Amino acid sequence: MSKKKQNQSIMYDVRKLIFLSIIGALFLFPEHRIFLISVLIIFLIYPFIFRMIKEIANTKKLQKSGIKQIDEMNGIQFEYYLKALFLGLGYKPTVTKASYDFGADVVLNGPKRIVIQAKCYGTKNKVGIEAIQQIYAAKAFYKADDAWVVTNRSFTPSAIQLAKSCQVSLIGRDELTELILSIQEKNPQLDLPLKQDNQISYDCKRCGSPLTLRTGKRGSFYGCTSFPACKHTEALQS
Repeated sequence: MSKKKQNQSIMYDVRKLIFLSIIGALFLFPEHRIFLISVLIIFLIYPFIFRMIKEIANTKKLQKSGIKQIDEMNGIQFEYYLKALFLGLGYKPTVTKASYDFGADVVLNGPKRIVIQAKCYGTKNKVGIEAIQQIYAAKAFYKADDAWVVTNRSFTPSAIQLAKSCQVSLIGRDELTELILSIQEKNPQLDLPLKQDNQISYDCKRCGSPLTLRTGKRGSFYGCTSFPACKHTEALQS
């Protein structure tokens, strides 16, 4: 039995014991019936209230992270999003060519070289073992120190098992959300290229980061998402 299931079993036993204790107290202390019934009602509805509060908090977290907009991206847009994201962590990321990428979609250069296989699904599909196999091969080809698979969804049990054997790091939906929020907290000025009407598909000619539509004193223009590190701009196409 997993640790999570053991904890759930223990909590179930504790709740059952408390419930039986309250019921017993109703018979032993009838003079406190109103108080005990109130306690029983609170005890019964507390899990539902706690779950509702947790769901509200999770919804706000997802909205702040922009994960819902990431779900609408295609594969290439997701790769460029990850490029901008890891710029916020101090890496020098490169998006590989669409063909002959040898299994890596993004390469991070920094203290360590890391190759990333990016998987963005609009539906609730799970990432399978093929992605693990591809990035494991890419690690050798690019002479990288680490290999990651990053997705907006989750992984199949077989993919998780293979990744553990191959020492491939998996970043799923929950981990990606937490990563985005942590980077936003550390660098609130970082402009991540979420899929919106103001996003365009080409990159900054100076640093390679995605460009985004901005509005200044002289009107609208395309600016680099790595601003203020890069101040490159381009005029709107007429």
